[in-house]
Amino acid sequence: MLEVTMDEAARTAKIPHPVSLVVTSLAIIFVFDDLVTAIGEAHDLVSAANLARVLLCAAAAAVCCWFPRVSAVLMWLAIPAALIAKVLGFLPILGAVVCTVATATTSVLFLCLNGGVLLVGVIVISFKWPTTSGAMFWAGALILAVSIALGLVIRALMRGSAERRRQEETIRQVREQAERARRDERLRLAHEMHDYVAHELTVTVAALAAARSDADASQHRSRADEEIFETVEKSSRQALEQLRHALMVLDDEAEPGVDATGSETALPNPSTTVSLPRLVEGAAQDLSVVGDRVQVSVAEGVGLDLGAEDLDMARRFLSEGVTNAVKHGGLGATALIRAAPLEEAVVISISNSTGRSVPTASESTGLGLRGLREEAARHGCELTSGPPGDSSRFDWTLSLRIPVPHDDPQAEEYEER
Repeated sequence: MLEVTMDEAARTAKIPHPVSLVVTSLAIIFVFDDLVTAIGEAHDLVSAANLARVLLCAAAAAVCCWFPRVSAVLMWLAIPAALIAKVLGFLPILGAVVCTVATATTSVLFLCLNGGVLLVGVIVISFKWPTTSGAMFWAGALILAVSIALGLVIRALMRGSAERRRQEETIRQVREQAERARRDERLRLAHEMHDYVAHELTVTVAALAAARSDADASQHRSRADEEIFETVEKSSRQALEQLRHALMVLDDEAEPGVDATGSETALPNPSTTVSLPRLVEGAAQDLSVVGDRVQVSVAEGVGLDLGAEDLDMARRFLSEGVTNAVKHGGLGATALIRAAPLEEAVVISISNSTGRSVPTASESTGLGLRGLREEAARHGCELTSGPPGDSSRFDWTLSLRIPVPHDDPQAEEYEER
């Protein structure tokens, strides 16, 4: 919980405008008669001092709610004028009002200074009237003490009000941050569902399409069917598990990150336990099972210094690249997956040609590639896509550049698999 100091509350305190207007109006009314009288009698030093006292008191009372420090200084100047004129008038009453406002709305240092100056003024005034010096002193001291006490009470109330406002603002900001975090988490889960489920189901559909398109082939049919249906079963199971998890986390009644048994859950992240070459090998296997002719080119020792987040980014890239190659490259296409170090970075690319079209349930939404581009930018990576721009046999290339530490091996040779 945030605490608001008394000085901070005093600096931010604002007396309501209606109250300020009422105080200003009353100050003018109180001193109006004295002001007219003093102006008419201003013909010597004493009467001039009396006029100065009235003007200073009126000005101090008029601006006390707007400029409390200026008002206090004007009241200090009114004390010697009252001593010269030997007239107090409304000085004790207006002084009490100014003291109360200054105590409530100025810093601790200034209110101590104001209290000290007014106490000295009470003492000097009590000696100015020696016949009633004792009564004058105690009356002035009592008025000063009550004014300071009332000002401190108002100060404490304003401090509490300021602290409540600060807490309400803090709570509002925390709620907004929580809501933003919740939206970001839902968006992340949507991308996770696309990365996992869309990839697995695309491979499944492509594998079934490949099996149907090769129905007339008889050679090695048994072994090919076994591989296809094994891939279909594996992809379907993985997609089902990911879908169940995502739906459970998205359920408003379920606690995020906790499953039905109360244990923590997380989206599986196989990239944290395998190397980059293994990820490339898995992507190549997904492409080959649907009938694509796949080549793999992985530099020796590439990706050894990649951390878990970098490997996860590589997994996402390969998953989306395989999905796009299957959907847009078609069946029987040629594909090349490369991974090599380049200028203090690891560059992974998937290039593919165009083959027979793959039947899809709907048109592509672009969510996967757009989400992958945003994810790459957040991780400091660079994603590019488009025609290769050379005379190669490939029609499309998707490439990811992952920065690595300076001591990352910079192998330049490729290992053909």
